[in-house]
Amino acid sequence: MRGQQIRFLILLMLLVLCGGAIYWSIKEALFWAIVLLGMGLVGLLYYTFEQYNKGYQQTTYFLEAIANEDFSVFQSRKMRHRHPELNRQINRVKGTFQNIRNQAIQQETYLKWLLESIDFGLFTYDELGHIVHANGSMKKYCDLNTFTHISQLLNKDPQLDQALKQAADYGQYMGSSPAVSFDKVLIRSEVFRKGEEAITLVTFQDINRALDSAELESYHKLIRVLTHEIMNSITPIVSLSDSLEDLIVEDGRLLAPDQLEEDSLGYLHKGLGIIQKQCQSLMHFVTTYRNLSKLPEPKKSGIGVSKLIQESITLSESLREDRNVELKLETIPEEWEVMVDQEMLQQVINNMVKNACEAFGNQLDKWVKIAVDRNEREQYTIQISNNGPKIPEEVLKEIFVPFFTTKEKGDGVGLSFSRQIIRMHGGQLKVKSDEELTCFSILI
Repeated sequence: MRGQQIRFLILLMLLVLCGGAIYWSIKEALFWAIVLLGMGLVGLLYYTFEQYNKGYQQTTYFLEAIANEDFSVFQSRKMRHRHPELNRQINRVKGTFQNIRNQAIQQETYLKWLLESIDFGLFTYDELGHIVHANGSMKKYCDLNTFTHISQLLNKDPQLDQALKQAADYGQYMGSSPAVSFDKVLIRSEVFRKGEEAITLVTFQDINRALDSAELESYHKLIRVLTHEIMNSITPIVSLSDSLEDLIVEDGRLLAPDQLEEDSLGYLHKGLGIIQKQCQSLMHFVTTYRNLSKLPEPKKSGIGVSKLIQESITLSESLREDRNVELKLETIPEEWEVMVDQEMLQQVINNMVKNACEAFGNQLDKWVKIAVDRNEREQYTIQISNNGPKIPEEVLKEIFVPFFTTKEKGDGVGLSFSRQIIRMHGGQLKVKSDEELTCFSILI
C-alpha cells in the first residue's frame, strides 16, 4: 500500500512539473520544447489512465471471484507481493464467507434431520409441480420410493387436486384420500416466496392419531373432574355415617330405641337428612352426566340467521336488564339462512349471553355484542363477545371440560353441552380472551 502511495505522488509531481514546463515554454516561445513536453504529458496521462483501468479491472475481477466463492486467485505470490494490504483484507472476507457457508451447511443439516424426525408428512413443490423436498414420512404414507413431482400424488387420487386448492384457499382440508395410507387426513398448505419463485409447503397428518391423543387427554380431564365431584359428595356421607353409628352402637352392640337419648335421636335425624341431601346431589350429578352423554340428534330445518339470533336473545332479556348489560347487535342480512336445530342453537346462544352477563364484576360499562359473518363456503360464524374481565389461561384450558366450573352455584355443564351441540351440527365452538375482550365463536 505504501509503495502505491509513493508511485502516485511521483506521478502527480511529474504531471505538475510537466504542466509547469509547458506553460514556461509557451511563454518563452520554445516550440520544440512545447512539442516534447506535450508528448511527455500525453504519455503521463495515458499511463495514469492505464493504471486506473487496470485497478478497475482488478477490482471487478476480485468481486467476481468473491461472488463465485473462488479465493484461489488471492493466494498467488504475485498478489501477496503487489497488494499485501488488499490480500489481507480479502483473506478476512474469505474467512467470513467460509464461516457463513459452514453455518449454512450445519443449519441445513439440522433442518433436514428435523424434517425427517417429525411423524407427519411434509413436502414442498415449485410452480411447475416439481418436488423441492419431501420427508420420509410423506413417502411412507404415500408408498413412494421416489417423490419428484406432484403428479405422482394426483395419479393416486385425481380428487386430491381440489383438496390441495381448498387447503391453499382456506388453510386446511379435512377428509379422506386413497393417496395416503390412513383413513382421514388433515392437509395444511402455505405458499411462501424464495426469491422470485413461489414455493408451496404442504403437510399431511393422520387425523385419527391426533384425535386419539386429544380424546385420551379429554378422558383424563373428565375423570379428574368426575373423581373430584364424586369424592366431594361421598366424603361427608362416610364421615357422617361413622358419627351416626357411634350414637346407636355401644361396645359393638346395637342399642334399643328406648336406650337412645333425645339429643341423639335429634342428631340422628339431622344426620340422615344431610345424607339424603348429599345422595340427591350425587343422583343429580349422575343424571346430568347421563344427559350429557346422550344428547338427541339435531332436528335440522331452515331458519333465517337474523330470526334465530333475535329469538335467542329474547331468552336472556330479563337477566340483561337486571344486571344493566347493554346488548349490541350488528345488522344481519335477512336473506341469510342456516340449517340447524333451532331449539339447540337457541340454547347455545342464550348460554353464551347468560355466561357473559354473569361474568361482569362491578364495572359500570357492561356490554355484550353479537355479530355474524359468512364465508365463501356459506359457513356462518356467530361471535358473542363481551368487555368483561379476562379469563385466566388455566381456566381457558379447562373451560369446555364437563363439570368444570368457577361459579359457586354452577354445575359446569353449560359450555360442555354447547360445544357438543355445535359439534353435532358439524361446527366448532372456540373462545379467546384478553384484557379488552372475551369472544366465543360459533362456526356452523
